[in-house]
Amino acid sequence: MFVDPMTQRVTTAGDTAGVVSTRRRRLANCQPWQTLAGHAAG
Repeated sequence: MFVDPMTQRVTTAGDTAGVVSTRRRRLANCQPWQTLAGHAAG
């Protein structure tokens, strides 16, 4: 298992592909300042 840094949820390895694709969609929809703020807060 691992903790997804974007959601702070612990997921199983089987969910990895779904988590990664969700993160990519989320980042693609974010404005650059939101992404930077997310990294700073994380």
